[in-house]
Amino acid sequence: MEIIQIGSMPVSIQTLSIFLSLGTAFIGLLLIYHYLIAGNVDIG
Repeated sequence: MEIIQIGSMPVSIQTLSIFLSLGTAFIGLLLIYHYLIAGNVDIG
């Protein structure tokens, strides 16, 4: 298993890819909510 260093914390590539996937999915859901459901209304 490959391990990379982020700051002082060693992180496996598998763990990093899981967090990147979750973050990308979350941002995608926010964009879908903003553009499809909320329209051009500024919610805050």
